[in-house]
Amino acid sequence: MKSKKNLLITGGAGYIGSHLFYSLKNNYNIYIIDNLSNHKINPLKHSLFFKINLLNLKELNNFFLNNKIDIVIHLSSKTNAAESVSRYNYYYKNIYLASKNLLNVCVKHKVKYFIFASSAAVYGDYKKKFEENDHLRPINPYGIFKKKVENLIQKHSKKNYNYAILRFFNVAGVSKDILKIA
Repeated sequence: MKSKKNLLITGGAGYIGSHLFYSLKNNYNIYIIDNLSNHKINPLKHSLFFKINLLNLKELNNFFLNNKIDIVIHLSSKTNAAESVSRYNYYYKNIYLASKNLLNVCVKHKVKYFIFASSAAVYGDYKKKFEENDHLRPINPYGIFKKKVENLIQKHSKKNYNYAILRFFNVAGVSKDILKIA
């Protein structure tokens, strides 16, 4: 019988991550990394959960040393585009530097698949309907840092891993099923 692949979801205690966990848990061995900065508790009590800040390179590297990860879905991020203007350095660290740490550790530990949750904010302020291949022109630090991470992923991917970048629009909320077990 074929063994399940090991899947890491960063930001796995959040809205998208928690839904992914429940959707994929029967097909993968799922690990969750979340620093719980947006949550007070881990709503995924039955997962392999690790409270790690992606800015802590030592803890992140130790996690990968101790767990063979095949696929990473990188969802963790700060998400308030308006706040990113007044908290520029905070967003730089928590979007760009955290993602850069994660990518470097993934390359070092030979992770073969990387999926990144980017944002439609990379398109900027379009007054008309836009398409995926339209020019990227973010207008705030949040969008700028998401775009920089996309560029980093593309640059490193050439010989290291396969990737997908998903550009989400506004996403909010938590599953009622998750709240029942929290």
